[in-house]
Amino acid sequence: MSQLYHNGQWTNDPWLHLDSVDDLVDQLDSGTDRRFLRPATLPLHHVGRALAIAPLPAPKIGARIAPDTAITQVAPFLPLLGLVVLEVDRFEDGRVFTQARDLRSVGFAEEIRVRGPIVADQIGALLACSVDSIDFTQQGFSKPPSQVTHPFSVRYQPGLGYGFDIRAARRNQLRNKENMS
Repeated sequence: MSQLYHNGQWTNDPWLHLDSVDDLVDQLDSGTDRRFLRPATLPLHHVGRALAIAPLPAPKIGARIAPDTAITQVAPFLPLLGLVVLEVDRFEDGRVFTQARDLRSVGFAEEIRVRGPIVADQIGALLACSVDSIDFTQQGFSKPPSQVTHPFSVRYQPGLGYGFDIRAARRNQLRNKENMS
């Protein structure tokens, strides 16, 4: 089971991450009371079919999208999704920040998760871009969540909500000098 940083704490991932609709059908046909089925994510190209075959009450469905996926491709499904997983191939790839921001700008209010190789200094910026959870399974971070998510005591980026804001301090210093003149 994956380790997630979600709402400020480490937690286990309640979602299944399936590769095809056939895996979802197997889960639905298992005979388990549908109220107790785990929610599942699928690659985006399987989501439309999954939503069509999953009768209500069904487990929540989520979509996993690649870095090169435009939010317009996901938009038709957003009202029906419980999770969007933004998959990252390389930590140098900043498209995940734009995808997260764009999902919120089109009104997606459910969970946004990032999964893939990221580095600790990206975590605060991901959280500032409305990412709700980060899958750390591949990273193997062993530090407490506060040290992983807020590794620096100073920051340049506004809105991260932690650390000493260098830019604000410099602006205040300049204002004080101007007021003294």
